[in-house]
Amino acid sequence: MENKNANKLTQNGKDKIAIFGFKDGLVGQFLEMAQISKSYDIEYFISIEELPDLNIDHEHRKRPNSKTEFIENGEIFGAPIHVDSEYIGRLSSDDISKVFVLEDDNNKRTSIIKRLLKAKIDVLSFIHESVWLGGNNFIGVGVIIFPMCY
Repeated sequence: MENKNANKLTQNGKDKIAIFGFKDGLVGQFLEMAQISKSYDIEYFISIEELPDLNIDHEHRKRPNSKTEFIENGEIFGAPIHVDSEYIGRLSSDDISKVFVLEDDNNKRTSIIKRLLKAKIDVLSFIHESVWLGGNNFIGVGVIIFPMCY
């Protein structure tokens, strides 16, 4: 029997996913560190709040790092951003059953994860290979642990 919640694979055989959040300070670092593109195809990003209206030239002048990504034409990191509080329906209709939640506000993050789990959507975790876990640990769903943490 086919799992009705199973992701449809993209043409290159990878699971397609969505990512909640879009801010480069977190998402950009995560994408680079985790090398998500090796295992997954990012279909789109989801924001539960309206997108900021940015002056891209001004933002680049404020940040000397040329790798910083900003929203342009409703896209970031090569994928569209959907502003959507009814994201469960969107994920379901797009056959996406796996997501990363990179929302930087803890209350919003918790709320998103609870809704996703209730809808039986897999909230993915990532723990960098350089992380050292010692003692008696409990790692919850949707955890992202950056390199060199103990």
